[in-house]
Amino acid sequence: HDALPIFTIVDNHAKWVDVQKGMEAKGQMEVYGDLKPGDQVVTIGTDEIRDGQPVKIAKASPVAAKDSTAKK
Repeated sequence: HDALPIFTIVDNHAKWVDVQKGMEAKGQMEVYGDLKPGDQVVTIGTDEIRDGQPVKIAKASPVAAKDSTAKK
């Protein structure tokens, strides 16, 4: 599995989370790591953001995840 850096939003700040990429199908990707259902994830501008940086959420949308796909 490939390592994949992900940023979540915690108290309006970016938080770096390492995850492992699993299977991909129909525009969805399975990931393994410290993500939980309902975590807010940065989807745009991830190459310009840094851990701990203040962020403003333009439009929030919940991550579509199931307990079986959000594993440590």
